[in-house]
Amino acid sequence: MPKTMTIIRHAPTEYNIKGIFMGTKDIPVTDFDESIFAKIRVNEYICPSPVLYASPLLRAYDTARMIASGEKMVVADNRLIERCLGSWQGMPKESVQAQYPNGFINGKMDFYFTPPGGEDYEKFVLRVASFITERCSENDNLVIVTHNGVFRVMKSLLTGQKLSDVFSEFEPYLTPQTFVITSELLDTISQNPFYTVDI
Repeated sequence: MPKTMTIIRHAPTEYNIKGIFMGTKDIPVTDFDESIFAKIRVNEYICPSPVLYASPLLRAYDTARMIASGEKMVVADNRLIERCLGSWQGMPKESVQAQYPNGFINGKMDFYFTPPGGEDYEKFVLRVASFITERCSENDNLVIVTHNGVFRVMKSLLTGQKLSDVFSEFEPYLTPQTFVITSELLDTISQNPFYTVDI
């Protein structure tokens, strides 16, 4: 059986609903729909996994605990924390875009732009790549609950899609996506974690 990685974006928060940048602000989930979690628990890749890895931020960690339902261990890993957006955190996206038009492309944040006081994209990619290469060497069936930005960087690294293309797509909440992990792919990520960078 090949190694797999199943990634789940956390349940939505009030900031998601209102269009406010969160970054590393620790905002809780607004509501848990038990019927959605029941479907996730029986996913063919999630059901057999005894461990869920999650960002320690409330919105991801509590989502993981709801999926685990007391039957799986939830392990927090700081490398799964969302990218820090510095002074943008807690601000409405519309007002940020008006103030920093060069930080956006077609209405979406330009991944390669670093907000004032924020985490630059190189450090962000490196920590996400570090999680993938380390945890995939330890697990054959990895299940992760994390954030939109982390999800997209992972998806780019695991599929070879350009980062700019992945960041132009919407990633739905609470929708598991499973990727096959080959030794060749892990070697590629380990040797060149920036292989999908396109600037």
